[in-house]
Amino acid sequence: MTNPFRVAVALGTLFLASPAFANDGLVPLNQLPMNDLDNLLYMVKRCGAVSFVMATKFREHDEDMSNRLLKQRDHFSDKAFQVVVAMSNNTGKEVKTEDINLIVEDIVKLVYLYRRHMEDSYIKSGKMIDNLTMSDSQLCISAYESDLVSSKN
Repeated sequence: MTNPFRVAVALGTLFLASPAFANDGLVPLNQLPMNDLDNLLYMVKRCGAVSFVMATKFREHDEDMSNRLLKQRDHFSDKAFQVVVAMSNNTGKEVKTEDINLIVEDIVKLVYLYRRHMEDSYIKSGKMIDNLTMSDSQLCISAYESDLVSSKN
């Protein structure tokens, strides 16, 4: 049975966010503290977004890599939901549809920001993938692989 949350994230990331988010100032993920659930939630949303953006870049040239990155996006989307559930357990509040919708909306906005970074990089330097997107993608791949290994043990 298909997870409706995954479907929402997959569909949501196909739409571009509003240009109102163009002035982003994204901080590289490796510079963010991971000392609480709020920061962890933000990181997994970013990892879901950057995984999707990179999957779309690889789609034409390396379908296997694109598919692995889409699986990675699904993984981080699921993790975002798990973090929201953990946060609600800590506060005693129920997870509501609005909480899930916010995850999807944030991921869509982050997809737009990463795409914008890549477009700006190409215009400025001819590089298809900017340093921030590459760095974040590598961190997320490592986190994904580490999570897969730890879940097998």
